[in-house]
Amino acid sequence: MRIVYGAIVQDRVLIDGSKDFQVVRDNNGLVEVAINPPFETLPVVVLTQHYPPGNTDFNNGGGDTRDNSVLVAVDKARFLVKNGDNGGAPRPERAFHFIAMAPGQGRDGTEGQAVAGFAKSVGL
Repeated sequence: MRIVYGAIVQDRVLIDGSKDFQVVRDNNGLVEVAINPPFETLPVVVLTQHYPPGNTDFNNGGGDTRDNSVLVAVDKARFLVKNGDNGGAPRPERAFHFIAMAPGQGRDGTEGQAVAGFAKSVGL
């Protein structure tokens, strides 16, 4: 299983990510995440908005549940995300976290290292 993951804020990795992706934002509220090298098969992508960005304060009340990130499109080499605020307006600058995964080898050609790196980064 190959896993690509990251926590994105303002075009950079916020916390330890897998580093095999690039982020490009546009002015229409869309964010493209390009995977390099591409997956061998179509990945499953799971994402969510993170508010406030980089927050590690568990006593913070968080954002509005209507703030959201939506997966717009996905192929083997990239996926497109639309971030929005609680009124539905596009907010491309919003922070989000993602995991993309598909069967196949990790980027270094060995099975399991991507999974082990992800597990370590989240404290498993």
